[in-house]
Amino acid sequence: MNKLIIGTRGSKLSLNQTNLVATQLQQIHPDLTIMVEVISTKGDRILDLPLSKVGDKGLFVEEIEQALLDGHIDLAVHSAKDLPSHLPEQLTLAAFPARAAAQDVLIMPADTQPDEKRHHLYDVLAPHTRVGTSSLRRTSQLLALRPDLHISNIRGNVDTRLRKLAHGEHDAIILAAAGLARLGLGQMDCEVSEFTLDHTRFRAYLIPNDIMLPAVGQGALAIETRADDHRTIALVRSIDDAQTHMCVLAERAFLRRIGGGCQLPNAAYAQFHAGQLSIHGLIASLDGKTILQAKITSAGQNAAQTPECLGDQLGQQLLLHPLAQFITLISHTTQINQKSTQPLRGKRIIITRPEERIDGIANKLINLGADVIRYPVIAYAPLQDTHIFDTTMRNLIAGVYDWLAVTSVQSVRCMAAWLRQNHMVLPALHIAAVGEATAHECRELLGASCIFVPEHHDAAHLAKIIGNQPISDTTPTQSSPNRLTGCRILLLNADIARPTLQYQLQRTGASVDRVIAYHTIYNPQKPDLALSHALLKGDIDAITFTSGSTVRGFVGQVGPISANVAKNIKMICIGPMTAQIAIEHGITDPIVANIATDDGMVEAIIQALTS
Repeated sequence: MNKLIIGTRGSKLSLNQTNLVATQLQQIHPDLTIMVEVISTKGDRILDLPLSKVGDKGLFVEEIEQALLDGHIDLAVHSAKDLPSHLPEQLTLAAFPARAAAQDVLIMPADTQPDEKRHHLYDVLAPHTRVGTSSLRRTSQLLALRPDLHISNIRGNVDTRLRKLAHGEHDAIILAAAGLARLGLGQMDCEVSEFTLDHTRFRAYLIPNDIMLPAVGQGALAIETRADDHRTIALVRSIDDAQTHMCVLAERAFLRRIGGGCQLPNAAYAQFHAGQLSIHGLIASLDGKTILQAKITSAGQNAAQTPECLGDQLGQQLLLHPLAQFITLISHTTQINQKSTQPLRGKRIIITRPEERIDGIANKLINLGADVIRYPVIAYAPLQDTHIFDTTMRNLIAGVYDWLAVTSVQSVRCMAAWLRQNHMVLPALHIAAVGEATAHECRELLGASCIFVPEHHDAAHLAKIIGNQPISDTTPTQSSPNRLTGCRILLLNADIARPTLQYQLQRTGASVDRVIAYHTIYNPQKPDLALSHALLKGDIDAITFTSGSTVRGFVGQVGPISANVAKNIKMICIGPMTAQIAIEHGITDPIVANIATDDGMVEAIIQALTS
């Protein structure tokens, strides 16, 4: 069967680029059947860090290249600028379709009113504008032009970045013009254009190359195949553009020579004109204070034989400059300093808690150098029938209960939302909270002050702390087996929470109303085969579990975790109950945080991965 399987990332832009290649191939080979295989990459999963801190350019292609090597796909379609300078020996770049615009574009909300005479990057931005970019190349060239600008990191696909701009997280952002064009946004043949996304209007300013030199391969698509797959190579070469091919090869040779990637600000752009190939390249310090650039042109008319030699020659020329050593030394020193202050640098850690609660611990781990993989296996859902919860909350306000027991942050947030909606305030009462995070939310969201947190965050100790506290000013303080007889306790938790605490409290004589505040659901995702493969290969250093439901959800997604896998990956649990459920699911020797907080989890991770 005349069939090709194309591997690609799953973003809208990647799929559009892949469909463009597929359409071109089928126009030339109408009998060809083409299938698309979406593959998740490390770069797609780690969105909290600048690219320079995540790793080299290979973070967007490693999994796809592995699929090529394993024979699961026949070819891969990449943005050429995402490719590392060196490929695996068994793979080759077989074709480069005609290049789109290579320039960058500055984007601002259309309601931003610059001076009518200002249409260029160097004067359209107001002083101290916040510009979003994750690129060291763009950062250095921006600061060289405008040292007053505030550069802020921004990651995510094009739509995500534009929404962040619309929501005011940045005043302006910089994107590749080709990406916008392939998504049908903006007119990249115009100096200034406007487009709309999600009812928000944006203005785009095309940045000339003499102001901001583009990344190596920017605007070009690269088709990667197995080097010995002559059938596929012959098919894709039918859509190869010879001039684009030469230009990108020259730029990539420059990148190889300077040893660049995401760690050293660099740029290069090659052009073919009047039978000659020319390439303009630069390297820079991150602050933009030192920029070295040069341009060379091929000699004679036989440019087709010289693209890689030309790029290599330009790289050598820049590296021989006296200031080149200064630039590379600064870059190297910065990396060394980052490693010394980031004990988790290079460690890959999975966080399984719900999406809305990932940021806290993720940011702490990122600041310590870790590569965080967000993998929320559970989510919270509101109650469909709120009658019981409404009645209970009104009884609480009316003073029916002596104690309120809350076992999760989400329970507190549900209460706070109800109080705001009904314009009510929680009266003074005793609150028993499992964990400092839950207690903190009680103080912040409920305005509560009389909060008791057990030393050990489990049902038995929570019951004990309630039993040892006075119910009223007149009751004796000593503890006794029937200490809680007549005590009315409201226990709020999730629908899937175990009733252990309820039973513990009832044994002491208390009257307990256990009321559901929210539903916990398991994220309905397809099994993540790439993640399962990474687990088996030992590419993951640690997995965090903050509840029994995260354990169950994770195992449900990736399958049972074998003892051999568990030995190589540190399983960090927030408390003993979570650890017990982990053991029940085949996880041997889980590590329990000394303190059931984000900081306690981070401390346990550091100790487990650095000792």
